[in-house]
Amino acid sequence: MRRIFSLFRKDKPDPESVVFEQWKSAFKLHEERRLPEEDTPIYSTGSRQGVYTLKLKKQDCLAWVPSDCFKYRDFILEGRIGIDPENGYSSAGFIFRYINDENFYYFLVSTKRFFRFCVVFNGNPINLIEWTESPLIGKNVSDLRVIARGTGFSFYLDDEWIAEVDDETISEGTFGFAAQNYSEKDPGSFYLHRILVDSRPVEVEKAYTRWVHFIPARPEYRVNLAGTFMSMGRFLAAGIQLKKALRGREGSAEEYFMLAESYRRMQLYDQALESIEKCLEKAPGKPEALLEKANLLYSLKRFIQARVYIRKIIPGHPGNTRLWNILGNCEYSLGNPEGALEAYQKSVELDPEDSLSRTNAARTQECLGLKEEAFTTYLAAARLLFRQEAYDELSLIFSRTRALLAEGIQIDDDLREKAKEFQAVEGKMLYHEGDAGQAEKLFVPLIKAGYQDSAVFYLYGLILIDKGERVKAGRYLKKAAELEPSFFLYWSRLAENLFLLGEDPEDALKKAYRLNPDDPWVNNLFGQHLMEKKRLEQAVEYFRKAKEAVPGRQVEDARRVGLSSPEGASSCPQGSVDTRQVEDAQQGSVSSSPQWSPEVADIYLNYSECLARLDFLQDAVIAINEGLDACGEHSTLFNQRGNILVRMRDFAAALNDYEKAIQLDQENNEYPQNAAACCIELDMIMRAEELLGRLLARSPGASAYNLTGNLAVIKGEYKRAELAFKEALCRAGQDCEIKLNLASLYLERRNYRSAKDLLEEVLRQEPESKRALSIREQVRKKYEIRYACASCDRTWWIPRGIPPQPALRIHGEPPNDAPAGKCKKCGKIYCVGCAQEFVRDRRFICPDCGESLKLADDALKYQLLRLLDENPESRQPP
Repeated sequence: MRRIFSLFRKDKPDPESVVFEQWKSAFKLHEERRLPEEDTPIYSTGSRQGVYTLKLKKQDCLAWVPSDCFKYRDFILEGRIGIDPENGYSSAGFIFRYINDENFYYFLVSTKRFFRFCVVFNGNPINLIEWTESPLIGKNVSDLRVIARGTGFSFYLDDEWIAEVDDETISEGTFGFAAQNYSEKDPGSFYLHRILVDSRPVEVEKAYTRWVHFIPARPEYRVNLAGTFMSMGRFLAAGIQLKKALRGREGSAEEYFMLAESYRRMQLYDQALESIEKCLEKAPGKPEALLEKANLLYSLKRFIQARVYIRKIIPGHPGNTRLWNILGNCEYSLGNPEGALEAYQKSVELDPEDSLSRTNAARTQECLGLKEEAFTTYLAAARLLFRQEAYDELSLIFSRTRALLAEGIQIDDDLREKAKEFQAVEGKMLYHEGDAGQAEKLFVPLIKAGYQDSAVFYLYGLILIDKGERVKAGRYLKKAAELEPSFFLYWSRLAENLFLLGEDPEDALKKAYRLNPDDPWVNNLFGQHLMEKKRLEQAVEYFRKAKEAVPGRQVEDARRVGLSSPEGASSCPQGSVDTRQVEDAQQGSVSSSPQWSPEVADIYLNYSECLARLDFLQDAVIAINEGLDACGEHSTLFNQRGNILVRMRDFAAALNDYEKAIQLDQENNEYPQNAAACCIELDMIMRAEELLGRLLARSPGASAYNLTGNLAVIKGEYKRAELAFKEALCRAGQDCEIKLNLASLYLERRNYRSAKDLLEEVLRQEPESKRALSIREQVRKKYEIRYACASCDRTWWIPRGIPPQPALRIHGEPPNDAPAGKCKKCGKIYCVGCAQEFVRDRRFICPDCGESLKLADDALKYQLLRLLDENPESRQPP
C-alpha cells in the first residue's frame, strides 16, 4: 500500500526550476512562509499579526528581500504595500525576475506619489521608467499589480493602469519585497499586508488579455507616461503611448505637440507636420507650434513654402531668433545669400549670444565674397562656441578661417590681432580637449609675438608644470596674475606653485584669499604654508575653514579657464548582499557619499595632521571620521587615522585602518609598511613577514629593510637583522633611526665597540636624541667605568676589562681633555687642563697632596692613547 501511494505522490519542484502555480499569503501563522526573516546591521524583516515588515535602519539605503522559492517567467504579482506614516521620504514595491543581487527588476512607489521601474543588469542599474507622478499612489497604502508576459510589463494601482514598457533583459526569476529610505530620516518601516503570485499560463493569458486589451487605460495616464519617455529620450515609446491616448478621441493641443516632437526626433517629418497642424487647429497662436511648423517645413526641404509661412507669422513674433535663423536658412537654400545674411544679422541683433546665427552669417558673408567680414564674424562665433564648449562646431570654424587666410585675404593690423585671437582660442580648445602638446605649439608663438591674453600665459604655465618645469612655469603664472590681478584662480595657482617649489607663497596667497576668502583650496594651502612655518594654531583655523567650505570650489580648475575667466582670457546599487545605496536626483534626494575628488579628502587629512601636531589626538581622529563620512572611503584617510592611532598607542585599531587602506590602494607602498610596523608591535609575526615579503619583492626601500631588521631581531635572527639594517643604511645614508636600531642590535650581541661608534655618529648628527642618549646609558652601565677629573666636570667612560696597556712617552703638549694622572696617595684624578696649574720639575702634581700624578692605571693609559691617536706626533715609544 505504501508503494502504491508513492506512485501518486506529487514531488516538490526544484527551487531553481520555473514553476506554474498560484501562491498567496496574508502572513498568518498557518500559511507557508516564502519571504525570509532576518536581522542585519542595515535592515531587518519579520512577520507579525498578518503583516510582513521590512525595516531599514539607515538613510540612503535600498534593500530587497527575495523569495527563497522557485522562479517564474510570465506571472501576475499583486500585493498591498504600506509605508509607515512616521517615515521620511521613502518608497516601497516589488522585485521580480530576480536571479541574484546583480540581475533583477524592481518597481517602487514613493511617499511623494511617484513611481519608477528599473532593471539591474550585471550590477548596473538602468531606468526603464524614470520617476513619474501618479495621483493613484496612496500616501501610505497602495494596491499594486504587475503583469509580466514575455518582454512586456504592465503596472496597475487600485485596478487602474499606470504604465507599461517592453524590455528583454531578464526572462525569468523569483520575486520579493523591496524598500528604499532616502536622506530625510531614519529608520524607515515598510509593510506587505498581502501578496499573490500566479504563474499559471492560462491565468496569466486571461489577465493579460483582460487588463491590457479590453480594459482601457485613462488617456491622461498614457500622456503622463509619454512625458516621462520624452524626458528619457525614448521617443518611439512616447509616440506609442500618445497614439494610444489619442485613439478614439480628440486630443489637446499639448498632446499633438508632444506627438509631433516625438515624430520629429525620429526624423518622421511628414507625420510630425501632420500632428503640428492638428496642434495649431486646437491652438492657432501657440508660439512653439508655429516655430515647429517652420522648422518642419525646412526639414522637409519645402523652402519656398517655409519662407512664405515664416514671413507670414514673423510680424507677430519679431523677437523670435530661431524664426529669423530658419528664414535665413531658407533664403540661403533658395540661392538668395543677401536675404539670408539679412535674416541672420537680425537674429544676431536680437540675441548677441546666438552662435549658430553668427556662424551662418559668416558662411553667407564668405559666399558673398566678404572674406574680411566673414573672418571677423567667425571670430565672434568662435568666442561664443568656446564658452559653450561646442568644440565640434568650433573645429569647423577653425578650418574655415585657415582656408580664408590661405586664400590671401587682406590683412591689416586689426585683422592680424584677430588672427592671433583665433590662434589663442584654438589653443585653449586643444588644451581643454587634453591635447596640451598642440596647444603649446600655438601658445609659444603668441607669447613671443607679445600677445597679451592672461589665459594663454596661465595655460602655458600649467603645460610647463605638467612637463616638470615648475620654475619656468612660475614666470607665466605670475604674468597671468599681473594681466588679470582681480582673477582669483591665477593667484591661487601661482601660490600653489611657489609652495611646491619651496619658495614663500604668502604674498600670492594673501591676494588669492582677499579675492575669495571662502575658497576651501586657498584656505587649505594657507594652512599647509602656516603648518610648515610651525604656526600651528593659525594653520588649524584655516584648515577648519577649508573643511567647512567643501564642496563648492567657486572657480573651477584649469580646464575651465576661458569659460569662467574674464573676456579674452541615476541609481547605482552598491553595498551589502541585500542592501544598496542609490541616488535619486529626480526626486531631490541627496547621496550620503558624494563622489568628490581626492583633493577634498586631503583637506580633512591636513586638518587632522595639524590637530595631531598640536597633541589634540582625539580631535584629529574625529576630523578623519568626518572626512570618511563626507568623502567616502579614501585610502589616505584610513592611513592617516592609523598614524594617529599609533601615536595613541592603539596598534590594533591602527592596523585595522592600515589594512583598509591596503584594500583600497594596493599599489601604495606606505600602507603595507605601516601595517607591518603595527604587526611587529602586536607580535603578529606571520602577517608582518607576509607584508614585508611582498613589499621587498615589489619595491625594496630603506624603511622596508629597517622593518625587516626589527622583525628579525624579534625572531632572534640576529645575523639577518644586521644584514637588513646595513642594507637599509646603504639605501638611506645617514638615517639616525636605522643607525640606532643597528646600535641596539650590537649592544644586544655585546659588540660594544661597534655600538659605541654608531652612537657617537648619531650624537654628532643629533646631540639631543633621547633614544641615542638612552642607548648610550645602557652601554655605559653594562660595559664602561666612569672616571672624572677631581677639579672640573670632565668625565671619561672607559671600557671594562681592557688589556694591559703599554708604557708610553709624550713630548709636546698633550690635549687638555686627556687624563694627566692619578695621585697614589689620595687617589684623585686630574685632567691635563686642570693639572697644568700644578707642575713641579716638569711633572704634574696633586694640588692637595703634592704627590706626582702617575699614569699607572691601564684605564687612564687607554683613554690617553685614544686621544693621542688623533695627534700621533705627540706620542713616542720608550
